[in-house]
Amino acid sequence: MARRSGFILATGRRDPRVYAIDFDAALKPQNNNTPNAVVSRSKVLPDRLDGTLIGDPANIVLSEDSRTA
Repeated sequence: MARRSGFILATGRRDPRVYAIDFDAALKPQNNNTPNAVVSRSKVLPDRLDGTLIGDPANIVLSEDSRTA
């Protein structure tokens, strides 16, 4: 049976970003403690006027067809 490649959507605590991580790349030993498996970083909330990051994207909801988060 072929293993299907997938992605992980992760949020950082007190970090207004959602990260898309290539699951297969994350499991490779050469990528340990590196950002090599991170496919994208999306900022979900703007900075405050003083430059302070705001937001806490703790929840991600997927559409029924899993194509939209």
